[in-house]
Amino acid sequence: MTDYQATAETVFNAGVEAGDDRDSIIIKMVQEGLSLNMAQNIYKDLAKAAGITKGRVGHKAEALEFIKEQGVNLLDEEARLQLKADICSKFGVSPGTAHDYIRAHAALYEIELNLGGPIGKNNEEIYEFIVANPGMDKPMFRDFMETLGRSKGNIDETWRGVVLARKIISSGVWANVELPSVAA
Repeated sequence: MTDYQATAETVFNAGVEAGDDRDSIIIKMVQEGLSLNMAQNIYKDLAKAAGITKGRVGHKAEALEFIKEQGVNLLDEEARLQLKADICSKFGVSPGTAHDYIRAHAALYEIELNLGGPIGKNNEEIYEFIVANPGMDKPMFRDFMETLGRSKGNIDETWRGVVLARKIISSGVWANVELPSVAA
């Protein structure tokens, strides 16, 4: 176990015992010298091991089986778009994730599709929106993310990151960064 892991585990255990929330524990880890990314990753692993959180739910295997069962001609764009909508509906995933499942199925069966890159992976646009709207609230953020075709789960996960960054900045860990505090 590294010093960082030991420090993170000590902070995690003390935080859980004190009833601290996820963000407070991560902020304390950062204050103890861990990078934000390291603190988030170690927190995720410790919380999962402690039974506080569950692992991410994936639908890839089921979606690939669903695609196979549908027997859709993936070279037919209209049929492929309908299949993507069906996958979104059946599995509750974003259009980008459905697109990735279709690409994986095509690769598995050596079907050559020229679909370009993944849909909905416009992180730079999201970053620019966050920077341009530092006082936004969650409904404003959700509306923007929905225009990009992001799923509810992705919107919630990204919003938690925005809220965490605001908390870290307001805690003084990154004293040279200014961002207004907005209620989660």
